[in-house]
Amino acid sequence: MLLMEKKKILYAEDEELLFRLASRVLDGKYSLEHALDIESALSKAKINDYDAFLCDGLEGKWIQLYDLTRTEDKYQNSPFVVYTSNPDVITKVNHLMFSDSNLRLLQKPMEIAEFKKSIESILN
Repeated sequence: MLLMEKKKILYAEDEELLFRLASRVLDGKYSLEHALDIESALSKAKINDYDAFLCDGLEGKWIQLYDLTRTEDKYQNSPFVVYTSNPDVITKVNHLMFSDSNLRLLQKPMEIAEFKKSIESILN
């Protein structure tokens, strides 16, 4: 029996509790790596390889990670999910989704089961 390698996701989230919750919810299916701020996320994305990105709005700084993933050849077709409640970020993501089919928006707050189902449908 062949074991499938878990998809590796970089989750940029400044709230440790939300990262731990996501790790528990998605445990077993995905390998989540945490970046606590945008600087750490950018550094990790440059050094490592990821299958997908999950990013809090990070007070508007999410766009830096998004821009990096769309200019790096290895990430151009990678799913990028923004998980936020910030209305300015939501507006920007909605605008960018018209030209990027790999960009998705999940709005906080969200039920745990809905979060898991949404992430799984985006990544599979």
